[in-house]
Amino acid sequence: MKSFSLHEPSNEARQTIESIMVDDSSLKLLPTHCINASGELEGFQLNVPANAKGGVLPINRTMFHGTSLFEVNSTSGAFNADIMRLQQTGDTRARMSELMSKVSRDALGKEVSFFSV
Repeated sequence: MKSFSLHEPSNEARQTIESIMVDDSSLKLLPTHCINASGELEGFQLNVPANAKGGVLPINRTMFHGTSLFEVNSTSGAFNADIMRLQQTGDTRARMSELMSKVSRDALGKEVSFFSV
């Protein structure tokens, strides 16, 4: 672990760091690192091997508040189509709304009940 922190990580932060590290990974603590009100570690950079499964990534709900940055390097050319779709702008909201409407329409009459069990 490399630290750019202005203070030592708390015991809780150290335990979190130990739990997310996998073989051949590295972590940098940023000066703003902390344990937030939800008990999640914030303010770090984690590098994992390219062959690691996605399950090793410490994803929490605050990562979707627009404050996270992911960098993906690809040596095989184009990224996954779903990742590329996220970069598209313009009609994304309309397309997602259309998708949700289709899911709702297709689900009509197929609701699950305890009688199905």
